Amino acid sequence: MTGTSTRPSSTALRWGRPWIWGTACLLIATPFFLSGRGMDFLPFVLVLIGGLLIGRSALAALGRIRPVRRGTVVHVVLAVTLVAGGVLGTRFGGWDSAASLPAPLGALVVMVLLAMMPAGAWIALAALGRVSVGTRAAAEAALPTPPAWERTRATVRVTVIALVLRMRTLVIVIVASAVGLGLVAVAVLIAFDRLVTAAGPRFAVVLVAIVLAAPLLGMLHLTVRRRSGPVTLTLEPAAIRVSGLGIDRFTRFRDLDELRWQAGGEYARVVVRDAGGPELSLFLGFAGARATAALPALPDHVRADLTAAGLVESVDRGGLVRFTRPRR
Repeated sequence: MTGTSTRPSSTALRWGRPWIWGTACLLIATPFFLSGRGMDFLPFVLVLIGGLLIGRSALAALGRIRPVRRGTVVHVVLAVTLVAGGVLGTRFGGWDSAASLPAPLGALVVMVLLAMMPAGAWIALAALGRVSVGTRAAAEAALPTPPAWERTRATVRVTVIALVLRMRTLVIVIVASAVGLGLVAVAVLIAFDRLVTAAGPRFAVVLVAIVLAAPLLGMLHLTVRRRSGPVTLTLEPAAIRVSGLGIDRFTRFRDLDELRWQAGGEYARVVVRDAGGPELSLFLGFAGARATAALPALPDHVRADLTAAGLVESVDRGGLVRFTRPRR
């Protein structure tokens, strides 16, 4: 009994490669450029498609470079070179210089430059994504394991690095910082009007970002670090205890008006509000300790105890779990 092979032939594989079709598009468009009609609709589109297909094949080749780190470096260097070449060529009349070359060289150079635009954009965007994914993966790998509950016979507890800060205060600080930075930036730009005009708008952006914004962010960061510290959250039977940073607060679930529990993200926080005292708000995401900038999820038995105490559970899109007592 003879079987029929379903493996594609080498010819089929070869003709299925994008660079072959891209080269074919450029070959079809070449006579139009040589005759001075290269900017007509058909050859123009053919060159763009050809450049895009060749750029796709170049990406596949870059992805096969081993080790992966070397491939990433080559990819980034190629992307920077293409983008820099395109910007410098456009800035300093590269298109006009290419078009002024003797025929047919000038027409062919213009065609190649035009094809490099989509190819370079494709490679540059892929390089940006590759670096972003690699950076995110490295950051996630470097992050310690989020804190877990320490369980005893009757309680569960966790110790985190937190900052006593209400959401309303955080909003006021952000708005005040933005407004203050804007006013200072306007004053500086007015005072150095001649320098800014001579240097151009890019200088103004760099001035605001580095000279003004960086010190302000640094001061906020240092302030947050000084005011943050270890806080222990203990969930006892039908009660919650918060201790640390000069706080020792015990609240039974039946006395709670609201409990908010944001497990992760920049706004990771715990908010305890009852009728017997002021609202207690602990922020973890701004405390500067990434190892504990997260909370473990509320155990199921604690959720059940909160519901049994008359609180209604709701979860928003950001992952904030809220237990609220209905108004009578």
